[in-house]
Amino acid sequence: MLYFDLIYASLGEAARRSLLTMDPAKYEFQSEFAKRYLSQGRAEGEARGRAETLVKLLTLRFGSVEESAAQRIRSASVAELEQWTDRVLSAPSVAEVLR
Repeated sequence: MLYFDLIYASLGEAARRSLLTMDPAKYEFQSEFAKRYLSQGRAEGEARGRAETLVKLLTLRFGSVEESAAQRIRSASVAELEQWTDRVLSAPSVAEVLR
């Protein structure tokens, strides 16, 4: 908020009006720095979501998931998560899913 306030206060009236009418949902970042970190944040969020979904699927399928297995899942790569998710319905145990 501080950064926004400092920038906003330094703008002329026309720039302030333009800023206030912008739709943040449609804004495309201009700098490579912002694009890189936005992309990285999205990838990390997607991986976290996949991991939590896999833990939930395993819990529904097998009743419970040991904390060590849940931690392994949460620290896995996207490729590992995809492989494990493919095995959820056919594997006889959590250990077999995570092999």
